[in-house]
Amino acid sequence: MNDTETQSLFEQVGQYLQALDLNFDSSADEVYIGMYEGVHMTWRIVIRTDSESELHLFRISSALPVKAPTHVRVAMAELMARVNYGLGVGMFDFDMDDGAMTYCISIELLDGALTKSMLSRMVSINMDIVDEYAPTFNSVMYGGVSPKDAFKAYEELRTQGGMLQ
Repeated sequence: MNDTETQSLFEQVGQYLQALDLNFDSSADEVYIGMYEGVHMTWRIVIRTDSESELHLFRISSALPVKAPTHVRVAMAELMARVNYGLGVGMFDFDMDDGAMTYCISIELLDGALTKSMLSRMVSINMDIVDEYAPTFNSVMYGGVSPKDAFKAYEELRTQGGMLQ
């Protein structure tokens, strides 16, 4: 029996985060919390393991550091719908009541196993997508750009290979 077979999912994640040189604090309720500084902003990332349930759910959430002002929440909800429709992995959540925005990616670990490469890829996808869409969200929240135009501009920039530069 190897070490990962005797460790909990939470312990495995902690070991992998350390091996990947990612700095996260842990809590007693199977949660790791860290800060990430991207190109466009800095935000909090939360990694949750649920090894107690039969689903063995593994979830990474990024909480954007700003909340959408009340007067742009309908526009932001439209933008989130446009963005989510095209996402291949994960989804953005938007709270209409307080304007909070998060990006979540999760996986059910059918056999309870998570590899370091799976964790690395999920963390990387989470970080990249959040940072990539930040200017698009800001253009609607603070620049007066319509959701349709903001998303169109994002798509045009992406097809030209200009994201995160």
